[in-house]
Amino acid sequence: MFGTLIHHGVLTWLDDLLGYAVTEDDLCDLFDAVMKRCAQYGFKLHPAKCIFFPRTIKRSGRVISDEDVTHCPERTQDLVDLTPPVTG
Repeated sequence: MFGTLIHHGVLTWLDDLLGYAVTEDDLCDLFDAVMKRCAQYGFKLHPAKCIFFPRTIKRSGRVISDEDVTHCPERTQDLVDLTPPVTG
């Protein structure tokens, strides 16, 4: 459905879309393209689930910002809390 937009401003995961761009103008152009594709295919978006212009997001166990990508602390805390194995 999103064909040429995948990895060129749009990432998908199951039923989630993530749009990205270098500038806000590019992001607005991308948004227009995504909305046109959605209308073309009869795809509906839930407004309450849409987030626009976040500076940081959590996706697939990672925290993504314009500066870096790190692991979500909530996802790694169990590993930090593990008791080291005892060998005989």
